[in-house]
Amino acid sequence: MQLVGATLLVIAIVLVVRAVAERRQSVAARQHRDQQQWAELDTKLEVSRALHSAAERSQQPWNGYRRFRIKQKVFETADICSFYLVPYDGKPLPVYQPGQFLTIRCTLPGDRPGEDRQLNRCYSLSDAPRPEQFRITVKRVAATDGEPAGVVSTFLHDEVEAGDLLDARAPAGKFALDPMATSPAVLIAGGIGMTPLLSMANTILSENRERDVWLFYGTQNGRDHAMKDHFQRLARAHDNLHMCTMYSRPRTQDLQGRDFDRIGHLSADLIMETVTATDCDYYVCGPAGMMTSILSGLKSAGVSPERIHSEAFGPAAGRVATPQESVTDALELGDADLEMEVTFARSGRSHSWTGQHACLLDFAEAHGIEIDSSCRSGDCGTCQVTVREGRVRTADDVEMDCDDGCCLTCIAIPLGPVTLDA
Repeated sequence: MQLVGATLLVIAIVLVVRAVAERRQSVAARQHRDQQQWAELDTKLEVSRALHSAAERSQQPWNGYRRFRIKQKVFETADICSFYLVPYDGKPLPVYQPGQFLTIRCTLPGDRPGEDRQLNRCYSLSDAPRPEQFRITVKRVAATDGEPAGVVSTFLHDEVEAGDLLDARAPAGKFALDPMATSPAVLIAGGIGMTPLLSMANTILSENRERDVWLFYGTQNGRDHAMKDHFQRLARAHDNLHMCTMYSRPRTQDLQGRDFDRIGHLSADLIMETVTATDCDYYVCGPAGMMTSILSGLKSAGVSPERIHSEAFGPAAGRVATPQESVTDALELGDADLEMEVTFARSGRSHSWTGQHACLLDFAEAHGIEIDSSCRSGDCGTCQVTVREGRVRTADDVEMDCDDGCCLTCIAIPLGPVTLDA
């Protein structure tokens, strides 16, 4: 009997231990399931937040002007200043293409009280796209023989401070990098033309460590070398960035090998000798003389035109036709009589178009009729006006879309009598 009782006791203990173990396993399994469910819920929340953020950032660019507050003003050199702009309404910004520009509108005081005037200018965005802010980098345009100082750049440098407000159109322009591309990018900049290429370089290096970037930058000397420390940090941090900086007029304190690489001017021969990759995309931005030399040299070296992307700063920037080209275009469309009446409805004036102006904007200004303008190349949309009657022709290669019934006067010519709302 004692043996039976002991046996029964052992069995009971085993059953209790098993029950406790099963209970613990059940609790552990339930806790594990709960943890999995919470983890899945957290993942779904993160995905939802990411999708929501992406949806906000990919919102369509706004129409007209949007108000921005200057968050920060930073002098990069004595004559080059960066402005960090945050949206006044606090909403996220759409993602722009690196290389595009911002059209800003400044209100400048007039000569007499109550006569303030508004002026528009285009400035390249100089950083990788960010949802919370834009950055533009502006060079002060100094007065030269026969040319006055830049009104807006001087105003921005001397008068505008952090906390002030500016109005801006949505980013625009077709000189832009495809950040998803994998082909090597060769960025060639002269002077302040480095700003859109800085945006491109920052974007590639922050998102694609495998894509090779060659950056060629030419300026006069260390006084004009904007973002030098930034570029040197990038070069130290990224093996896929290959830099060559040239000074055309180095100062005694500018040390070759420390501040710059070579003395002289950028050339297509130097670029083609330095770049070891093939099937590159070339992005060129700078003053007129540099642009002419580099673009011609790249084409002579056999680079396919489809691989060359360019934007000129300064006098080279306009892409409008010459008066002779405008006349030829009109004749090709069958307009034998080039004397066409152009009526500016709001100004209450009419003038005869004879083909002596490159575009309707030039024609209007020649007759003292003011139309807001900025880029003068069909990119920014500032000079858009309504065509009340008649037809106009615009350049075929312009990316900027017009509202229905409107035209961009900087790249438009009349195709007969026309009435504009200007």
